[in-house]
Amino acid sequence: MKNKIVSTLIVTIGCIFLASGCKQDPVDYNNKIMEVLNASITDMDALNAAMDNLTNAENARKAWETKLVSSLDKLKGIGDFKGDSSFKNASIQALETYLNVVSKDYKRLIELRGLGDKADPKEVDQILTRINQDFEKAATSLNAASEKFAKEYAAQ
Repeated sequence: MKNKIVSTLIVTIGCIFLASGCKQDPVDYNNKIMEVLNASITDMDALNAAMDNLTNAENARKAWETKLVSSLDKLKGIGDFKGDSSFKNASIQALETYLNVVSKDYKRLIELRGLGDKADPKEVDQILTRINQDFEKAATSLNAASEKFAKEYAAQ
């Protein structure tokens, strides 16, 4: 009898947790994604500040690259919101853009800075322009997806 009561209690608690887990809150979902995104871009200032010292810049770049990979894994592990993955996918796409910039553009920029006066200033300018354009494009796309998500699920 005691085992039956304990089993019933466990099943009841499990059902309560299952039922509460099925109700998704759009604010919590948004916050979970934004928390990952915000944590993944904190290294940008450190990298920019370290650009005068090539060793520090490369170390900062690698650290940011590692954090971006980890953040992408976290985002991919977040489920859809009521079957809608558009906001999550836009967030993943934004971080993939950042990762590409950090892995390629910033890496090349650090290499060019290491060349000193031998570096091609046009290439440096092109890379800086591309970095800014890619970051702006990622932010614009992410903001649009965030606004769409907020409008669509605001009443819930």
